[in-house]
Amino acid sequence: MPSPFLHATSGRPSEHYCSLCKTNFKTKFPRPKQGLLKEWESAVGEAKAALLKEWDEHLQAAHPRQWERERKKRARRRAQMEQIISKGEGTINDA
Repeated sequence: MPSPFLHATSGRPSEHYCSLCKTNFKTKFPRPKQGLLKEWESAVGEAKAALLKEWDEHLQAAHPRQWERERKKRARRRAQMEQIISKGEGTINDA
């Protein structure tokens, strides 16, 4: 079974779509503006968060099997990171 991926078009501003069903997403990334680097970085961060939220909603609605797989994968990663962090804290406190 093919898996959906979040793909970007080559145009500016970058548009994104689902590789499996070709659904276009509404979130657009802003163009960089001369002299406003911090504001642009903030806007890009907000756009990325919005796009990932839109992607999650799309997976949940349009591709439930892949959504369940993604949820399990994220839970595994989160558990691994928590384990690494807890191990790291143990060695820092022992020193």
